[in-house]
Amino acid sequence: MASRQQRLLRDRSDVDSTGVVTVSRHRLDVDNGDLYVANSGNGTLNITGGGVVNTDYCEIGSDVDSKGASRSPGIGSTWNNGDLYVG
Repeated sequence: MASRQQRLLRDRSDVDSTGVVTVSRHRLDVDNGDLYVANSGNGTLNITGGGVVNTDYCEIGSDVDSKGASRSPGIGSTWNNGDLYVG
């Protein structure tokens, strides 16, 4: 199931779309390192409960007139990322 999630997360979303990704108590290693969360709409990435996300490049609601947010509350919640673009 992880490989299906990775493909879905990397897809670019349509204008006015909303995308919320939550990783809780698990680890997500994104193949090729690129993660897109509703970069043409409103995107949120939540990492909770000690979840770990590894990416090299990430866009979250990054296009013009888009909104993006990321949260990683809780002990042990980690996001290892290179380049980041948040709307």
